[in-house]
Amino acid sequence: MAVDVCHYDVLRNEKYGRYLVANKDLECGELIFTDTPLAVGPKPGNAECEQSPHHLPECEVFSVAKVRFQPVEDWAASSPQLDCITPLRLFLAKEKDPERWKEEVNVMETHNEERQKRPTWDADQNNIVNYLVDHCKLGDRCSRELLTQICGILEVNAVEIPSRGGFSIRAVYPRLAIAAHCCVPNIVHTILQNDYQVQIRAAIPIKTAELLHISYTHVLSPTIVRREHILESKFFSCECARCADPTELGTHLSTLKCSKCDNGVILATNPLGMMIYELHAPLMYLARSEFAAGLITQDKLKERLQEPLQCLLEAARILSREDPQSPEGITGSIALQSMEQLKSSLDCL
Repeated sequence: MAVDVCHYDVLRNEKYGRYLVANKDLECGELIFTDTPLAVGPKPGNAECEQSPHHLPECEVFSVAKVRFQPVEDWAASSPQLDCITPLRLFLAKEKDPERWKEEVNVMETHNEERQKRPTWDADQNNIVNYLVDHCKLGDRCSRELLTQICGILEVNAVEIPSRGGFSIRAVYPRLAIAAHCCVPNIVHTILQNDYQVQIRAAIPIKTAELLHISYTHVLSPTIVRREHILESKFFSCECARCADPTELGTHLSTLKCSKCDNGVILATNPLGMMIYELHAPLMYLARSEFAAGLITQDKLKERLQEPLQCLLEAARILSREDPQSPEGITGSIALQSMEQLKSSLDCL
């Protein structure tokens, strides 16, 4: 297997930052490049078998600091005490190969400003940053700012890998992380279990200078789920052609079938902004229409109206992250008001 294949160039613009383009015509299935992880380890809240060869580098750190962990009986269960493992491995990889860190990792996005608004920020500061500096006595080797940066690099850029043990681990692939996202990707990746090397191949024929797009989320998920996942994990809103199309490029993966028509469908008018918000209206209409027609009882009406209530709650939660003066932000405020009004209506039923 050729490990030095490099059929891409790295470019930069305001929209994507760094991104990849093909530097030759590529055939479907053709290898574009391979990448090796700078660090591999357990996801937050999960453990990884200590027999892994990736376990060895941190042993000296814990031994010198006389750190002891509680025995882990179920390696697939949540284990916050081990949240520091992968960040520590990435820090040790920086010490081992500072040039690769400088050229490939230090430039990765961390979204620290947005991350500070989330509950996981305090958990990272306590379970990782403070723990490694204070308990593991690494204060003379690294700063809290560096460890905070490492936490951000992992949260935003790491790739999840299902391991042989049935639990998930994550790895940082510096070159793969440069690839831009699209919900209709033209490249795919395969991770080899023996050494976690990743192979990136063309999913379709690609012309020279075309952008190389990978999907950051599950391609078979509907638009609402994909966009929420990307906003939560990558801190941006996807505006690709598939997300912008109410029919999802003719697949109708997010389309709702009208219960009153044989072939009728319900489509979002603005899928990029407020699909969840817009969903609450037809749900309310159908429930109230059936109640007015005597098809459902008042108790059943209350039960059915919980669906639009949840839609408004979710829409308000997601859209509250947007600029309050933007259409999305304004709709988020409207969703919150509508939710309170619907709650009051339910209390009066």
